[in-house]
Amino acid sequence: MEIQKFKTAGTEGLIACKIKSIMTPLLGDHVLREANHYIRLLESFKKIMLNIIKINILTNKSMWPKLNIFSLPRHFHPYS
Repeated sequence: MEIQKFKTAGTEGLIACKIKSIMTPLLGDHVLREANHYIRLLESFKKIMLNIIKINILTNKSMWPKLNIFSLPRHFHPYS
């Protein structure tokens, strides 16, 4: 991912003193680890969602329940 490459390059630049900054290399490392953590979370969420979609396609079930707008309370009704 591009963000991971960007944060890695920034952290390496801070550690090698190639980037002048008030940010410490330790903070750069933290930002990189945090980015990697959220990338892993997004990848696992993507896998879960793809599995849900595959199961629903195979079982011919709708992924989202159909919403009848006429059964909504008046203050939620889009045409009121």
